[in-house]
Amino acid sequence: MDITLETMSFNNCTVGKLYVDGVVLCYTIEKPWENNAPMISCIPAGVYELNPCSSPKFGETYCLENPSLSVSHCGATRRTHILIHKANMESQLLGCIAPVSSFGVLDGKTEWCGLSSAVAYNKLMNVLDGKQHSITIIRS
Repeated sequence: MDITLETMSFNNCTVGKLYVDGVVLCYTIEKPWENNAPMISCIPAGVYELNPCSSPKFGETYCLENPSLSVSHCGATRRTHILIHKANMESQLLGCIAPVSSFGVLDGKTEWCGLSSAVAYNKLMNVLDGKQHSITIIRS
């Protein structure tokens, strides 16, 4: 399975399209690019292992790992615990990736948001099926 995430970073967030075998499966929202600073930046472009993991906060999900890019689930790398999990707003993320169904503004919010994250998340989890994969992230 070929999984690719193509993104664009803006001042307040990074948005993307997540492709599986060349077809858009969902969209994504992340932190903006801030030179790979922990908890405030999206991670660098590259190829990552996408490994099933269990998060105390988010339950069964996936973590991204590429030690050569200083990203691992846990350990002696600059960035750890980069997960794919449900979230609608960039402010709900600490460097992780949130699948979303579309973009817009939530009631009472002034920030750009992803909408229907749970729907997109469940769709992605069904496709990944609890197995290990790799993902290529392309930043523009």
